[in-house]
Amino acid sequence: MPGIQNNTNRLRLEVGDDLEWEYSDAPPSDWAEAVRVCGGGFFHTPAALDVSLPPGDPFFARGRRDGVVQSVAMGIRNRCRLSRWWRHYHLASPPAGIGQAASTTTQLVRALSREGAAEIVIDSFDAPADFPVLAQRAPGPARTEHRISTAGLTAADLHKSYSSTHRRHASRGEREGWQLRTLSGIEASELLYSVQGSASERAHERGDGFATLKLAPSLLGGVPDELSAPWSRRCFASYAGEALLAVALVGWGNGRGFYLIGGSTPEGYKRSAAIWTQWQIMSMGACAGHTTYNLGGTPGGAEEAGHPSHGLFRFKTGYGSQPVACKGSRWIVSPSHHRTHRVLARVEHQIRRFAGNAS
Repeated sequence: MPGIQNNTNRLRLEVGDDLEWEYSDAPPSDWAEAVRVCGGGFFHTPAALDVSLPPGDPFFARGRRDGVVQSVAMGIRNRCRLSRWWRHYHLASPPAGIGQAASTTTQLVRALSREGAAEIVIDSFDAPADFPVLAQRAPGPARTEHRISTAGLTAADLHKSYSSTHRRHASRGEREGWQLRTLSGIEASELLYSVQGSASERAHERGDGFATLKLAPSLLGGVPDELSAPWSRRCFASYAGEALLAVALVGWGNGRGFYLIGGSTPEGYKRSAAIWTQWQIMSMGACAGHTTYNLGGTPGGAEEAGHPSHGLFRFKTGYGSQPVACKGSRWIVSPSHHRTHRVLARVEHQIRRFAGNAS
């Protein structure tokens, strides 16, 4: 079975497909321009690899027509104990491209299948608003993203678009002289993990808990890039004097910002500091030329009163954001390969259970 073994490998598709896909294990020198032309975002850039995908070997794919790039995709791929080829592929976002998103995704799935993929997972982060749910064996869970257009807007413009409650809390931060700082390294890792823990505890109380994520300091170190850079990520923190209020990790690519993870301290939660913090971040992005800011997602159904995440839904729509329904996809290309994995997992579970009882 053929596999992608070289740094760059081209695959000509069958008759009826008109894209020639090219793969590499590192972003080509013109990747930023390709992402720009194809309308990609943060999840099509290297900055997203360590914070949005499981461990694996990175791959970057470009779909060409007549030598011109028409589509870009980025993700990770893994070999497994059942094969020496790459069999498992995972993308955080659908391919970005010129033309219909569904057609481009279908072509990429067929191309990876012919490369030997047994399973292909495509998450829905920052997916196109008109991206349809494609036919596959196992669709991902429904979620809603909250997107704000920031093109050409000032901080005052954004403030006017907020709900009255959000405007009041944002103004409080201005009145009390809160400050927004950039964190890095160990400080960023520790404080980001700490506020996630506080947010998770509050979420558990309302029946909507989530797991916290601790990022290695090396992923948050170094001198932060300017917001005008083609892609990067930065950890922001808001303070009232020396009191920490909130922390937010934000990524961006091709002028599109995305809130990744964060939270508020107990004191920051009392003061609704997250509202001021997000306002400052999206205002800085708009000043740097960003066109959109994505507040991230809420679970499907959160718009309904009584849902555990309804409060989070109202919080994010309070910015005047546009709710966009999203749904990921999972293709089981080789059912036999997938069944073998399930059998092995059951066997290993029984062995661990037996070993535990024996001890």
